[in-house]
Amino acid sequence: MTQMPSIIRAPHAVGRVLRRCLFLAPVCATMLAGCVDDAVAPHVPARPADATPLYWSLRNDHRAVTLSIAAPHDTLRIRAVPLDGAGKPLILDGAATYTSSQPARVQVSADGLIRAIAPGTNVYVISSLASGNTRHVDTTIVTVTSLASPPAVGEFSVQPVPPDSARWTVFHNLLTLTPGYTKRLPLHVRDAAGNPIPGVAVRYTSSDPEQVPIGSFTGEIKAKGHGRATFAP
Repeated sequence: MTQMPSIIRAPHAVGRVLRRCLFLAPVCATMLAGCVDDAVAPHVPARPADATPLYWSLRNDHRAVTLSIAAPHDTLRIRAVPLDGAGKPLILDGAATYTSSQPARVQVSADGLIRAIAPGTNVYVISSLASGNTRHVDTTIVTVTSLASPPAVGEFSVQPVPPDSARWTVFHNLLTLTPGYTKRLPLHVRDAAGNPIPGVAVRYTSSDPEQVPIGSFTGEIKAKGHGRATFAP
């Protein structure tokens, strides 16, 4: 697994606009307060200081899978792991349920055994687990090939080809939806001989999904605010 850092900044013009807005915000708020009676500030829930006892998320132990319709590469068991606020496993009552978005191509049993039925891409196996009034889900993306012996991966990387840098500065624009303010990670999947392997299922993650999210299945980075993040497939 490789990681690629990215720095998100705003253009100078946008930065000046933001600074002016921040300067005027208290003045506007004071003026509005004199015009509105019994104004109530919106409630913004805060993350608890100690979130370790909480059922915070659900994570499949396999995020992306490539299978074949030929045995023994046609089956794989996944396990949905409940996590606390610190990202550590929790022990909860009850068992996760699993469903497939395309049962004609990929089937999944009640205990998470995935079986490839027919070739296809972008098949989602969705896990779900409820504890009390809290329910979380996670998704494993599955690609099924017809190759009897899928090639072994020799290189798996999102590092740019030299001389391109592995450190990117992506400017975000708060005033427009300019497509130029997105980037896509350069995924490289090759066998031991250096030949590309097409159709490998990949799921991407960002170290700061709030400010610098990345498309889980596309690898497209979109800047939402100032921040610094690393990405990994």
